[in-house]
Amino acid sequence: MGIAVAAYSLFELAGVSGSLGSLIAGLILSGHPLATRMFDALVSVRELLLVAFFIQIGLGGLPDAGGFLIAGILVAFLVVKAWLFIVILQRCGMSARTSALTGLTLANYSEFGLLITSVAVVNGVLPASWLPIMAIAVAGSFVAGSLVSSHEESILRFTRHWIKPRPEHKLAPDERKVKITAADAVVLGMG
Repeated sequence: MGIAVAAYSLFELAGVSGSLGSLIAGLILSGHPLATRMFDALVSVRELLLVAFFIQIGLGGLPDAGGFLIAGILVAFLVVKAWLFIVILQRCGMSARTSALTGLTLANYSEFGLLITSVAVVNGVLPASWLPIMAIAVAGSFVAGSLVSSHEESILRFTRHWIKPRPEHKLAPDERKVKITAADAVVLGMG
C-alpha cells in the first residue's frame, strides 16, 4: 500500500493524476509472487472504505417525494434493462435459459453507479440531490434482484412465451448439447 501512496505522490508532484500513479503501481505489482497475499490483506480495507462511503451517503439525507419517484422509475426500468441483456445475449449465441438467467442477474444497479454519481456531484455535473436518489435506486435494485433470484424458475416459465429457443446450430459452442454417444462413463462436476 505504501508503494501505491508513493506512486500517487510522485505523479501528483509531476502534475499528473495521482490516481494514475496508483494504478500503474498496482499494474507493476500485480505480477509479484506476493500479489495474492497483498490483495487478501487489502480486501478488508476496501470493504471498510466502501461501508464508510455508504454511511456518508446515508448521512446525506433522504430524497424528497420527487426523488423517491425518480428512484422508483429507475428500479422499474430494471425490467427493460434485463430484457435488453436477454436479447443481446441471445443474439450472441446463448441459449434462452442462459440468456434469461444472466439477464436477470445483470439487471441490478451496482454500487459503482453510486461512485460515478458521487464523482459527477463533486465535479458539478449533477446536483447533490441525485446522490440520495441513486442510493435509493441501488438499494431498490438489490431488493428487486433478491426477489427475482428467489423466483427465477417461475419467471423463466412465464418468459418462455417471449424468449424463443435458438436452433442448436446457431448457439455458441459451449451452449450446445454435449454428445456422449460413444462414452462408457461420464464424470460431471463444476471444475
